Amino acid sequence: YEVLYEAGLTELMIQYGNRYRTSDEAFNSRLEEAERLFSDNRYKRALEIVQDALEKVEPGAVNKIINAFENENN
Repeated sequence: YEVLYEAGLTELMIQYGNRYRTSDEAFNSRLEEAERLFSDNRYKRALEIVQDALEKVEPGAVNKIINAFENENN
């Protein structure tokens, strides 16, 4: 369950973060790193990176995404 949760949440956060790719090069680099880790099935680390990156560009985004993800999956 934990792996599926982390994978699903990571994917959603990466999708959400796509809106900041073109406007913030540092964010784009972090998102690319998270995507690479995600592709290597390293979901937990990818999740940590994308959460950190999102909070820097949009404080509160992580909690908003987690709440939406959990509401959708309950």
